[in-house]
Amino acid sequence: MSEQGKRWCILRTLGRTTINLAAALTRGGFDVWTPKRTIRRPAPGERRELVLGQRRRMIEVAVPIMSGFVFVREGAEDDLVRFARSPANVHLPFVVMQRCGHAALVSEASVAGLRDAERSAEAVAQAERDAESREDARRLRVERLGSERARIKALRQVRRSFTPGEQVTVSDSHALQGLEGIVLKSDGTKAEIDFGGVYSMTVEAWRILPVVLRTDGSHMSDAA
Repeated sequence: MSEQGKRWCILRTLGRTTINLAAALTRGGFDVWTPKRTIRRPAPGERRELVLGQRRRMIEVAVPIMSGFVFVREGAEDDLVRFARSPANVHLPFVVMQRCGHAALVSEASVAGLRDAERSAEAVAQAERDAESREDARRLRVERLGSERARIKALRQVRRSFTPGEQVTVSDSHALQGLEGIVLKSDGTKAEIDFGGVYSMTVEAWRILPVVLRTDGSHMSDAA
């Protein structure tokens, strides 16, 4: 029989046990479905008041779209009776809805609206996840930018004096990284350097490293 040709019997339970009952029946080998949607709520212990800048950790929780209703594929009615009476099910009470003394059955077409509602709810939840991922990425970029600005601000407070004629190299600069030149003058916060071209350039002192001569005659900066 095709999926469209199959029918469901309907279980009624307490609203708060809907999801747990569906999960327990699934573990018991039943073909079960209850339409769900995903909501976000504070994680345990995260309902406290937050100070400025803190974020409350959230978790995703599945909740029923049709609270108190669980659908089980037809043909399992006798097994459902045994399941209901088993000691393992004492905390998940349910009844099988009846019609004329028999389990009431509904077709797959009858629950099509609930299927659509579940798909729509999942699309909304996924859109929220995507939006949060983008916001987290944006926040991380802002935090990194703030950290980099703080680093550079601190470095700019560093004073380095260089002697005219001293050979130096430049670090932490995309345009001048690794270039070597000769100091023309220095005031502690910056230095004018001759890189061997037509013009000299002024470079912030914190970006400048002195070059020393190795015993083999090669050059290295004091950061090496």
